[in-house]
Formats: sequence, structure tokens, C-alpha cells
Amino acid sequence: MFAASGDDGAYDANDGNSFPLPEFTKTLSVDDPGSQPFITAAGGTTLPGPQEFLLSSGAIYSVTINYEQAWGWDYLDGLCRTLGLDPVSCGIFPAGGGGGVSIEWPLPSYQFGIPGMQLSQPGQVLIDTTAKPPQVLARLPAFFPGRNVPDISVNSDPDTGYTIYYTSDVNGFAILTFYGGTSFAAPQLNGVASLFDQALGRRVGLLNYPLYNLVRSGQAYGGRNPPLRDIVHGDNWFYQGRPVYDQATGVGVPNIANLLDTLQNPFY
Repeated sequence: MFAASGDDGAYDANDGNSFPLPEFTKTLSVDDPGSQPFITAAGGTTLPGPQEFLLSSGAIYSVTINYEQAWGWDYLDGLCRTLGLDPVSCGIFPAGGGGGVSIEWPLPSYQFGIPGMQLSQPGQVLIDTTAKPPQVLARLPAFFPGRNVPDISVNSDPDTGYTIYYTSDVNGFAILTFYGGTSFAAPQLNGVASLFDQALGRRVGLLNYPLYNLVRSGQAYGGRNPPLRDIVHGDNWFYQGRPVYDQATGVGVPNIANLLDTLQNPFY
């Protein structure tokens, strides 16, 4: 099964619904059910290329993304400063691909020995700042050896995202642009798994096992036809894109054809 890792970066609890800012303190957190060990958690990236924003003055504010990177809208911080807004009022914080370390689920066996795994961070306290005096709601355990998410990522940034063509019985035909989120990544991977099942003539099973075994084998990113593309740029407001595994994009982005070839001819 596949589930979105969340669209609020490393601060999923501060999504504007559960514990919105600034009424509550920002606290590192991950999304459920993506953090559960028998689910493949789908994270998000931003595709490379130029982005242009029309300001009220008529001027154009431009942003250039040089490499595919972890999705975190902190790359729009300059735009918000130009508008005289802070990241929260501008609506960019904490938008990004969900990721981090669970404090509910221990590190699963398929993540043992994978470079980049982290423990839960210290000093994470959820406080209701509207109470008089402010009320501590939770003190999260530090250095817990929890499940790390996400597992794998695809493009999820709405600014480099998807166009939806649809017909409704209310509005008729419509074209929606600039849609995204890791809820686009999870169903794509679900469809990919169905194609894998068809090509293999069997169920591929929990994809996490072959994904992390590929990393252990040293064959995930090298060779003529690497099955995974490592994402080493960008961040999700806390965790940085790094070589091998990181809590912003997992093990990276799949090349579907190459990953299928690996599943058909495993060398790990």
C-alpha cells in the first residue's frame, strides 16, 4: 500500500488544521498512515526550471530551480519578502514534502543499516500559546529510533505539478492548473505497482524491501540504467536533500523502466 507523506514538510502537525501557527508552537512531526511500517510513504520533489510570478506592480518576480530538489516552499521566501510577508502569512510555511522520524513506530528492519537514518530530534514541545499561561500539550521523546519517512518521492510541488482535465455534473468541463501535493505521488506509485505486478506476473509486495535492498547493494544510483535518482538538493523546511537516504525525499525518485528491470533481474 502507498500513502502520502504529507504536504507540510517536516512540521506536519502544523498544517493549519491540527495545530495551526502561531496559535501553537511549530513541532517536528510526520504523517499517519504514511509513517506506518507496512506502507510505502510517498514524498515530494520540485522539478527544475524557471518560475515567474506577477506582482501587483506589474513586475515579474522570477525563481530558477537548477536541479530537481526536495519540495519545500522555502525557495519562495524571497518572493514573500518582496511582498512584505513572513513565511506563515505568505502561505509558504510549512508547505513541502512530509518527512521525518516517527515517535510511534520503531525503525523497521528494511531500514537497518541505511546511510542517512536519523533519530527523533530533541527539544520538540507542542505548546498552546493561546492559553493563559501557555499550556504544554506534549513533550516528544528525543533520540527515539523511529521509522524514517518518506521512502520514495516523485514530483509533488504544485508550482511544477499537474494539470487536471475533468467534467463535473455541477460545473461542466474544466481545466485545473497548478495542482500538487504528495497525494498525487501516492496514487501514481500505486498505478506503477499495478504495472509491475502485470509485468512480473506476480505481486511485487511491499516495495520498501527491494528499494532499501537496492541501496544496500550499492546499485541504486550507479551503472548505465540506475533504478533510482538520488535527490541531493533542497529541503522540506528542516531535513536537507542528501546523498542516499534523507528525510525529505527518501531514497530518491524512481526510473520506472529501470526499476522494473531490476525487479525482473534482481542483483541484490
